[in-house]
Amino acid sequence: MGDFNISSSLITIPNLQSIRVNLFSIGGPILIIIGTISCIVNLLVFHQKKLRKNPCALCFMAFNISSLLLLYLSFLPAVLQIGFNIEPGAYNLPYCRLRYYLGFLFACLPPFYLILASIDRTLITSSNVNIRQWSNCSFIYRCLFGITLFWMLFHSHAFVYIDIVEFEQGYSVCYFQRGLYSVLVSYYTLIVNGIIPLVLLSTFTILTMRNLHRRVFQNVITAEMRTIHISHRQDRQLTGMLLIEIFTCIIFDFIHPCVLLIVHISQYQIHSNEYQEFDRFLLSISTFSLHIPFCTSLYTNLMVSKRFRKQVKYIIFRKKMRNRTLPA
Repeated sequence: MGDFNISSSLITIPNLQSIRVNLFSIGGPILIIIGTISCIVNLLVFHQKKLRKNPCALCFMAFNISSLLLLYLSFLPAVLQIGFNIEPGAYNLPYCRLRYYLGFLFACLPPFYLILASIDRTLITSSNVNIRQWSNCSFIYRCLFGITLFWMLFHSHAFVYIDIVEFEQGYSVCYFQRGLYSVLVSYYTLIVNGIIPLVLLSTFTILTMRNLHRRVFQNVITAEMRTIHISHRQDRQLTGMLLIEIFTCIIFDFIHPCVLLIVHISQYQIHSNEYQEFDRFLLSISTFSLHIPFCTSLYTNLMVSKRFRKQVKYIIFRKKMRNRTLPA
């Protein structure tokens, strides 16, 4: 990837730096506020008695908890560093390594919680009763614990190989150790945060859609019809919310790993200052876009699910609706 000619007056180092700083100093706090509201309201809705017994709702709760932690433990330090030039990691190695560890961990957990939710939707929409029995809260709890523990241990390498790296004289940042580790991290990020979620989410989405088309309620006695209909309606709405969430994540999550890989491949070539600044600009934009899917869940859910909208109205106007029953 060779140098390009910076001929346009718009593509200059000061302009690129200005865009980066303004994006994080102005857009960063806005995105954090939007994401915080989204995660908290989602958690309040999915914690309702009728929903928290649903395995898919448990996955949504885990997704929103990890998304909220991602915003404050990973995205907020990036906002402070790029938008406000506040970076304790440039001189505090323990903080530097902890920040990257949490960044690795919480960038990974939400997509894999979505994968678990998509697996649950595939199970519950199956026409085989034995397969549907695997969709239960006990199984989901064990899977959530296993996924979390695995990635917590897997990302412990950050406590060893993340370091304070001097890029220029007098300019040091908290970053990957140069050499083999930085190359492995770039490929790992592409595979774990890009390819694996894309393939698994797409696969289980297709299987779920196929099951929904095949699933037909027949030979059901009248006494059971209403219960099955209500359960089926709730599952369909949760499935619709999940499909929109998956679509949003697929769009945004693949950008950052690709940019990171390109930047690391080209780091051993000699480039102009403009080209290096353009690399930093791309990394900043991709970092920002990486966090967008974890801030929009509430708003996509409101568009997709009528029942979800009723639940949100119930929570907001709880005092006025105290004597009313929870919407079905």
